[in-house]
Amino acid sequence: MIHLLSSLLLFLLHVDLLANSYQFKIGYIDFDDDIRYTDWGRHPVDIRSQHNHQPRAIDGAILGVNEAKRIQRITKIKVIMKHFRIKNENALYDFLISSDIKEFKVILLDVSIKNPEKIVRLLQANKNIIFFNVSDQNNLLRSDICLENLFHTFPSDLMRTDSLAQFLVEKKWNKTLMLTGSLEEDKRYANSFKKSAKKFGIKIVKEKFFVNSSDPRIREKNDLAFLTKGSRYNSIFISDVDGEFALSVPNNSVSPATIVGSSGLIPLAWHWSNLRYGAPQVNGRFERKFDRRMLEKDWSAWIAIKSITESLLRTKSVKSQDLKNYLISKNFKVDGSKGISLNYRPDTKQLRQTIFLVSGNNWVTATAPLENFQNRDNNLDTIGYINDKDKNEKPYVLRTHTSPVQIRTLLNEKPPVKIIAPGRTYRCDSDSTHSPMFHQVEGLFINENTNMGDLKGTLIEFCKQFFNVQNLKVRFRPSYFPFTEPSAEMDIAYEIVNNKIHLGTGDLWLEILGCGMVNPKVLENCNVDTKIYQGFAFGMGLDRITMLKYGLTDIRSFFSGNLNWIANNGFSIGDY
Repeated sequence: MIHLLSSLLLFLLHVDLLANSYQFKIGYIDFDDDIRYTDWGRHPVDIRSQHNHQPRAIDGAILGVNEAKRIQRITKIKVIMKHFRIKNENALYDFLISSDIKEFKVILLDVSIKNPEKIVRLLQANKNIIFFNVSDQNNLLRSDICLENLFHTFPSDLMRTDSLAQFLVEKKWNKTLMLTGSLEEDKRYANSFKKSAKKFGIKIVKEKFFVNSSDPRIREKNDLAFLTKGSRYNSIFISDVDGEFALSVPNNSVSPATIVGSSGLIPLAWHWSNLRYGAPQVNGRFERKFDRRMLEKDWSAWIAIKSITESLLRTKSVKSQDLKNYLISKNFKVDGSKGISLNYRPDTKQLRQTIFLVSGNNWVTATAPLENFQNRDNNLDTIGYINDKDKNEKPYVLRTHTSPVQIRTLLNEKPPVKIIAPGRTYRCDSDSTHSPMFHQVEGLFINENTNMGDLKGTLIEFCKQFFNVQNLKVRFRPSYFPFTEPSAEMDIAYEIVNNKIHLGTGDLWLEILGCGMVNPKVLENCNVDTKIYQGFAFGMGLDRITMLKYGLTDIRSFFSGNLNWIANNGFSIGDY
């Protein structure tokens, strides 16, 4: 009896909580005549299924709402969703200006927009509503016409093509033939790949065009023997939103080639073959409920609901502005079962996420961003990041030297100063003694009685110890550097015997570093009293002095990746 009464009491308390909970209303909009969900309409190959109709992404949103019930007991917020099946894009315009929209805090848009500029104006007019784009991959929505209240969980065209480009570069399949369809979506996807190719250094050898048609005369022009001959390539990018032509390309090109894009290797936000990071559990819950596999649009809608749920839980607020601020904050993290916490780019509102590169739509071959492609701020920004400018709207430049470290030190510390600043640097040089990317180290010494003799003595002693040559011949040549006065370049004597460099003898000279006394103007601008302090600075390329130490004649050998070269020059692979 006591147990029965306790259960009854708990039930009544639960009912009371439900009665007093706040109803957080989410709207879901899709089109009746959406050609992407028709049996034979234009749609990516990756969403084809065994069903006689294309499943809609609302199933993913439904799963997300069901899982959101866990927060109700904590926050007293009940998440409910209402589905609006709208006829077409014109009907959407009418809905966005109607009073029916005002009751919703969040609206998921599962639509493909032909006139995004008009839609964006209407979304902007409803600034108190948070919109999620869960199925449109148009770059334009993330760049020129991105909005404060429009978030994107679906990957953009550029995120997909950047992922493919990284894979091709990693595999050295970087001579690409492009096959582009006649639809506007095809051209858009192809243009995105051109941007990715330029970004990652892929050579597009040729772009050829095909037309999907029932007319036999037109279909003859789509002959693969004709389209894939006459160029040297090792990869083919296909832009075919319809997907029919793309299916015929693998194993049919004149030259052997890796196929990517709309067939072959396909970039997807989600795929059932991902068996890590809790993905099998997500797929399992989805399959049990809807009796089919979770597709990328399903995942996109699901993660949109999960983003809102997470924001409600952390902010304990239902105000749109509070939720928007949290979604783009550094504190926001959401688990998408992809192995890394996901968040939104503050400028474009695009969800930062990994992209699965799926082979033949059957298995995840790779995951982008790839390991060797890193961003200075966030590695997930190596794919699909359109804005290449800093916060001051100035273009990024790879650093050409490590001297800024000296200035930061002088501004933040009082003399005496002694520092060594190593780092990777980049310049437009490439020959036997210069590399576009090399390693530099700079030194700075500021004290009361420092002079040129101290500089020369320091560098000569360093070179003797580094090269292990006591009778080392060196010379200091007058030179010019804007940061030092006087300035000099230090040369070291050598000769070549049996294709090996020998130090300490010979009449040949090789410049190894630049140096000088720090220009008083530099010290004054760093608030250092030049009546009391002076000092010297130097900078050298680590790769070049390593060449000299081991008798190597070509700096490019360091970056060849040739294991035979390592062994032939007396190094052991085990040393690394």
